[in-house]
Amino acid sequence: MKESCIRCEKDIPPIQLICDQCANVLFTENIFWLAPDPVIGGPNTDRSVHRSEPVLTIGGHPDGDLIYRDGEPIMDIVSHLKSASREGKMGISEILGRLHDILLDMGVSEDMGRCFFSPGDFQVFAEIFYVVEDLSDRGGEEHGALYRNIAHLLEHTACKSDSPIFSPSFRERIRTDLMSEALRYCDMAGEEDDIEYLLTRGNILLKMGREDEAKELFENILLMDNKNMDAGVYLARIRIREKDLEGAEGILNDLLDTHGESAMVWYLKGEVMREKGSWGGAVQFYDLAMSKDEGMVEAYTSKARVLLENGMIEEANAVLDTALELDEKSAEAWFLRSNILREMDRWGGAVQCLNEVLDIDPHLGDAWVLKGDILSDRNLFEEAFEAYETALMVAPELKYVIEKKKVYEDRTR
Repeated sequence: MKESCIRCEKDIPPIQLICDQCANVLFTENIFWLAPDPVIGGPNTDRSVHRSEPVLTIGGHPDGDLIYRDGEPIMDIVSHLKSASREGKMGISEILGRLHDILLDMGVSEDMGRCFFSPGDFQVFAEIFYVVEDLSDRGGEEHGALYRNIAHLLEHTACKSDSPIFSPSFRERIRTDLMSEALRYCDMAGEEDDIEYLLTRGNILLKMGREDEAKELFENILLMDNKNMDAGVYLARIRIREKDLEGAEGILNDLLDTHGESAMVWYLKGEVMREKGSWGGAVQFYDLAMSKDEGMVEAYTSKARVLLENGMIEEANAVLDTALELDEKSAEAWFLRSNILREMDRWGGAVQCLNEVLDIDPHLGDAWVLKGDILSDRNLFEEAFEAYETALMVAPELKYVIEKKKVYEDRTR
């Protein structure tokens, strides 16, 4: 089963939309305006017009400059600041303030909701780095916040780049490269007793898979401030994964003293109860989380999973209805619905739900495994073999699939 690259039309596996060679071109030559659901656009996209509709453009550069909020091209502003820095015409604080505002305007914000990267962005960032280096030479000590903003931008861009339009290997390489660069700028910014620095560094390490190092940082933050919400949530999640349920519960109880209205804290309390085998307690806490935040899809899918694990299929299905109303792109909700339909012997519907999952992210190995299982239940051994083969392609760590693959490979010969 093959697809064609959306740029060069070369044959590629069905788990990606673009070949690695063309993906490299996108990152080095063409605009790459990242969005959770990239749209394929023409070569003459004017980003100054289409800010509200992020577009992935293939085959050419965009028309128009990166425009700052007052209508002036960002590159002109940065060039002016660079000259002012070198000539000593502006104070360090004033220059850093302007650069900080530019980064905010380009997407470095609390919610990171409109972050993008393109060659134009890279050019601006390069100039900003030169200015900051000049300021460092002047003895400035105020550039840490700017470096931290750059680290945030690189980190968020890595997450946005983690897209199923790429092959798994290219996706991993880009993510690793950008996260490593984010960590470098974070380390240029921070002090060991700066909680903001420790949080940023810990989050980056966590996304790089360096969980033990991140865990140590979050623990240090809680020693300084045991009510720190971000560090507490990160560390509680880690301890739940490590099955240190008492440790996780202790952190969450501390957080509840000052963050009792936080849906996330109640949700994680539900996760602890689920791991303890108390499904009733888990559901109670998930319901509390949903009462604090009715749009928390994660709480709905976790509640549905617990209900499904306890044979309450109709109740689980009703919860998933709400989850999918809130977010029709919830891969977890579609995956759970597929399990339910399989339990009900509705094979066609189960496969259709899995196709929804794989449309959202074709790199989810467990979804390919379940698809193979369902197809094999229907004696569709050739199709099952293809699904298992794809599971191994996107998630080589699923070694147990190899045995299933061998069985169906023999049957299809």
